[in-house]
Parts: sequence; structure tokens; C-alpha cells
Amino acid sequence: MKITPEFRIKLEGLLKMQMGVLSSDDLWLIISPTSKVDFYRQLKKLKTEKLIFDVCRGFFVGKGYSRPALIMAIKPESYLSLEFALAYYNMIGTYSEEKIRPILPTSTRSISISDGLYIDFKKLSKDLIFGFEVKDGIKVATKEKAFLDTLYFYLKGTKFYFDIYSDIDVQSLNKKKLFSYLKKYKNPKFIKFVKGYFND
Repeated sequence: MKITPEFRIKLEGLLKMQMGVLSSDDLWLIISPTSKVDFYRQLKKLKTEKLIFDVCRGFFVGKGYSRPALIMAIKPESYLSLEFALAYYNMIGTYSEEKIRPILPTSTRSISISDGLYIDFKKLSKDLIFGFEVKDGIKVATKEKAFLDTLYFYLKGTKFYFDIYSDIDVQSLNKKKLFSYLKKYKNPKFIKFVKGYFND
């Protein structure tokens, strides 16, 4: 395969459509190799030309790729919450783009990406995987669920770089929705903690 102008246009179009993230399967389809050996030979060419970059096993990215999109590609069953979602809704200042903590219902190891991103997956029971919306192809917790997730993991010992009492702007929270969500939690200690947060 020659990296023709036509191929570059096709590759760039696919990268744009998928927010800069491609799987091995995506690349197999666009390269149309004659064998696995041929596939890896063509991959090497693309990487040498710096059209794509390795980030972790089975996934490749283009320049300016979306880190949230990469997480969704690696673990489609996960959603983004905690610091990412709170910052997304301007409830805290900013979040570190070097460390993102997605939530998912299965246990998994954390992943270090070659460009410095550290994905620290947090496990939550299946009955608590709710309260998120798809925004530009990314599953993001609602304000209320992001807030509850933050308090939930805080109570379990997760450290945050912000103070949960003074640094979160809770004025925009829909209290009715929040307490409706809270009914799904079966942990009396957590329920008491959340109610006490607003009563203190």
C-alpha cells in the first residue's frame, strides 16, 4: 500500500469522524491488508509518517485526538464523572488532563497511555451505573450524579485535589433530581452523609 493523497484524505476523514481515535479493526478496514504481516507492515509506515500514533494495545490516535473519546473506545461501558464532569459543568475550576477517572461496572486495571495520560478506572456496582447523558459521543454524568459519585468515592477514601465542602459550586444542582437519585443507593451511611452535607 502506498500512502497516496487519496488514502491520506480517507484516513483524515475517519480520524475526524471518530474524534481522532482508531482501533486496530478500524485500521484493518481502511488499509485492506492481504495478511496480518502486511497489516503490521502498513501500520509501521503510517506511524513512521506520523499519521497515527500508538497509545495502548489495539488503539491508535491522530494529532489532537480527544482523550475522553479514547476512554469511550477502550471501555464503552464506562462513563465520565467525578472531576471531569464537575469541571465540564463549571462546578469546580479545572481538572487535570493528565489523569481521568472514568466509572464502570467491572473491575479493571488502570492504564497508562504513552502520551502521559493516566486512566484510573473506578468500579461502581451495576445498580449505580445510571444518571449519565451522551454529549458529542461521550457519556458524561449529569451534574447531580457527578456530585453523588464524588461524595460516594470520597467516603470510600478517594483523594481529590479540591475540597468537597468549599470548592464545589452546588447552586446549580437540581435537588429534586439529586434526592431522587439518592433513593437508588442502599448504603445508609452514604445517604446520611449526603443529607448531612446540605444540612451542615
